[in-house]
Amino acid sequence: MMILVVFANGALAGQYYECKDAQGKKLFSQMPCPSQYVDEEVKVFKDEGSSMATEVSREEAPLRRDYAQELSDSNSSIRLNRQIERSEKKLEMLRQSYERDTSKLRVDAMEIGGVNARNRAQQIVEQIDDRKTKYIAERNKEIEALEAAKKELKEIQK
Repeated sequence: MMILVVFANGALAGQYYECKDAQGKKLFSQMPCPSQYVDEEVKVFKDEGSSMATEVSREEAPLRRDYAQELSDSNSSIRLNRQIERSEKKLEMLRQSYERDTSKLRVDAMEIGGVNARNRAQQIVEQIDDRKTKYIAERNKEIEALEAAKKELKEIQK
């Protein structure tokens, strides 16, 4: 049992990176700082006992809460930046897919000849319209997600 307690306390020790960008904003991470951050400091922490046995002084408690909030905001900021990046990539992929699909359909419509050419061309025009409707719906959904992430990120950075 004593060995488990010793190993459990050791598991609560670790390190994190405190990164600062050019504007002085901090980022806390378990990984080394990304390249856009100009200052990196490795910090080590060790829990000196179990959470039940450790009492935080009245002066330390607000500091720990502030630190925890700053760390939480930093993690949320990273998550939101990744979400924004994914949304922007998805929007570009949607646009490219739509342009590629409709361009091919337009070429097909121009090459139709012979009997019933008009009816077959009309079917292709309807396919283009259907694809446009789907594209607009997918695009609007992704734009809403992107704007929501940007708004949430802006709130965190205030």
